[in-house]
Amino acid sequence: MERITVGLVACAATKAATHQPARLLYRSNLFRAASGYAARTYDAWFILSARHYLVHPDEDLDPYDQTLKTMRKDDREHWARLVELDLRCGHGCRTEGRRTWPVTTPQLRLGAWLQEGRDADPPAERRVDLWLHAGNDYTEPLAERIRALGTPFDVHLPLAGLGIGQQLAWYAARQDPQTTLFPPP
Repeated sequence: MERITVGLVACAATKAATHQPARLLYRSNLFRAASGYAARTYDAWFILSARHYLVHPDEDLDPYDQTLKTMRKDDREHWARLVELDLRCGHGCRTEGRRTWPVTTPQLRLGAWLQEGRDADPPAERRVDLWLHAGNDYTEPLAERIRALGTPFDVHLPLAGLGIGQQLAWYAARQDPQTTLFPPP
């Protein structure tokens, strides 16, 4: 069986004042620790954005003020549908503040990768390990959506039930000894 690992890191409320690549736009210590871990650990990593859905770390974004915490349940479910679609078909929904559209950063297109496995001779079973580094407002609707569809995605929640301080400690325990936990933005 072939597997690919994908880390999904939640955006952060603290942002730079001007447009930046997404990996530099979000300024919280938790985002920096999570994104550093994801970059070192997974085959690919992306950012879960309340406004832009699924974002490549090098994609240029304007700062914004939007969170899933204040959204109604049906809006969070809609957000999860679009993130799941972005995972399968390629990220890049047209959204205000997305500075380059159509998106020019590398596309994940997990649906095409999975289909190539089914079409191979002989067929190859392929699965995707999705590692969600985010709070419940992000993980709950997305995990529910993915599990309900029965997709070949296995959802992992390594930080489930941990407070922010505990999450920071989790990342600190797994940091590369050659790097700092909070790389400068």
